[in-house]
Amino acid sequence: ELGYFEERLQKEIEDSHPEFVVYSAKANVGKTSDGIAAGGQRLADEIMDQLKSYHEKFDHDHFSLSFVGNSLGGLYARYALSKLDWTLAHPLIFCTTVTPHLGVSNHTYLPIPRWAEWTVAQVI
Repeated sequence: ELGYFEERLQKEIEDSHPEFVVYSAKANVGKTSDGIAAGGQRLADEIMDQLKSYHEKFDHDHFSLSFVGNSLGGLYARYALSKLDWTLAHPLIFCTTVTPHLGVSNHTYLPIPRWAEWTVAQVI
């Protein structure tokens, strides 16, 4: 879904900012039915492998890391953030689109009135 965004971003920065790396994770392709924890852990493992590879390849002590996630990918990214080794990188940007951070209203453990969703979103 974000393939176009990845392609455009890569094209825009490849000449002007060669130190930027645009990477699209592949860990969860075709593996989205076993839950957010499993998918988030797969994503965290893939990111850690990439960070270790970049540390070996480039002569930098520290990297900044940004996430862009769409829908379920945003939930995976949020979970992965909690599992990463932040001694290898520091977080910079976390952006999600159409991600159900508060759950899906028809599938919650407790029924939440529509007016309460706005209140909970403001608190979080």
